[in-house]
Amino acid sequence: MRTQNFISRENEMLKQLLLDGFFYMNYSSQDCDGCCSEGHQKFKSLEDFYEYEESVYESAEGRVSLNLARRYPNGEFDLLERYNGGQWE
Repeated sequence: MRTQNFISRENEMLKQLLLDGFFYMNYSSQDCDGCCSEGHQKFKSLEDFYEYEESVYESAEGRVSLNLARRYPNGEFDLLERYNGGQWE
């Protein structure tokens, strides 16, 4: 059964797809060694996103978050800058 959060997120992705033909997801992850990664990814279909989401969660060694990037009224997006770092630095 799909949760209300899942349905709301999917509706927002569909809205952006209809308006722009794409949407951005911000991602953040940290593995068990303390190494972390942040950034954003552009998607042109729900299918592409769900394939990406599945691969991210299958390979995750720690916490992961995927959040739809907020779109400002001026059309710009709130995107996380690409970053990799952690204990091994």
